[in-house]
Amino acid sequence: MKLKYGKEEIRLPIEDKNIIKILNLEKQEVLSNPENKLRELLKNPIGCPSLRELIFQKKASKILIIVNDVTRPTPYEIILPSLLDELHHIGIKKENIIFMVATGIHRSNSQEEIKE
Repeated sequence: MKLKYGKEEIRLPIEDKNIIKILNLEKQEVLSNPENKLRELLKNPIGCPSLRELIFQKKASKILIIVNDVTRPTPYEIILPSLLDELHHIGIKKENIIFMVATGIHRSNSQEEIKE
């Protein structure tokens, strides 16, 4: 069994007798423009208030964005530009947006990894 770990894969020595079931996700249609879909969902989410409504309801002027560390393959290059654009359109100033990297029990990320 192989697991993705950061940019690498780790092979786990698990005997077949110890595997009960392997679940495979159904293939999903690839979005032709994920950035536009994200912008649309930030403005019109399904079943909850929009980001704008939440910020106005809470009278928020400062925002904390928590991101995971480099061991998780989250496409922040797609997510963050759309999120930051929406926050700026709502009126949140750049200096009032703080990022926190959640590493859990992993080591701290280097400055280069954080920029990545």
